[in-house]
Amino acid sequence: MAAGLKTDKRAWIATTQQRFGFPMDRHGSNKKQFNEREFVIGLSFVLALGFLLVIMSCALYSNWWPLFVVATYVFAPLPNAIFGRFAGSDDMMSDYQGGYADIGYFLTGLMIVTGFCLPVVLAHAGVITAPAMIMSIAGGLLIYGTIISYSRFFSEDEDF
Repeated sequence: MAAGLKTDKRAWIATTQQRFGFPMDRHGSNKKQFNEREFVIGLSFVLALGFLLVIMSCALYSNWWPLFVVATYVFAPLPNAIFGRFAGSDDMMSDYQGGYADIGYFLTGLMIVTGFCLPVVLAHAGVITAPAMIMSIAGGLLIYGTIISYSRFFSEDEDF
């Protein structure tokens, strides 16, 4: 009789967990399984937090100069997108992609460094305060980290 109660209780728990949307594996346990949708939602939260830090660095100190850093976030991936279309080697077995890809990588790196160094230069010149600089750089780290995480997670991996 006791064994029958345990199986009924397990069945009730399993149906309750399924009813409320808890993920279940094939053994009926509610271990949290990795989900792409949850990853994207988490990344969007971190991205929003990064932009919030940048905007708050402007709004709290009544100085909107750190907002120019957002332009580098927008323009940073453009050189790779533009010059990546022209990249292509004549040899199918070569890993070298050509000069156009190198120009795109260089310009993207230049934009990323500008995104981190512009608040430092503005703070050194006395245009913005040091806390605004710290908030702007922290927001930039969150934004770039989100972009890199998203591109690494959803990239098409090739066999090595």
